[in-house]
Amino acid sequence: MHGKSAQPTTFAAKMKTSIFHRVVLVMLLSGLMVMQQGCIFGHRTSKQVRQAEKESDRMAKEQQAEFDKAYKDHVNRQSELTKQQMKDMKKRQRKANRKRQRSLWDRIFNNRCPGGTM
Repeated sequence: MHGKSAQPTTFAAKMKTSIFHRVVLVMLLSGLMVMQQGCIFGHRTSKQVRQAEKESDRMAKEQQAEFDKAYKDHVNRQSELTKQQMKDMKKRQRKANRKRQRSLWDRIFNNRCPGGTM
């Protein structure tokens, strides 16, 4: 009798564990690569870029506020008859646009240009 009491490992058992380890290793490496490519934690913008973005956002807000104020002043300067006509025109435009809009079913399942065929 031999001195070893444990059963010898077969080639198939060795291959099974090594394939398992390889699959796990490949999955870990691919996950690490994906994290490096798409991770937002590693991509910090410089302080100058952040300040420029903040400044452009502030300027856009100021421009929108100026436009809103100018539009409001323009509407307030109009006569009552003109204000009523503007209100009526807005209603007619909404109604006309609603009639022109394709149905939801048509937009989803018949994805063609409304004026022609594709």
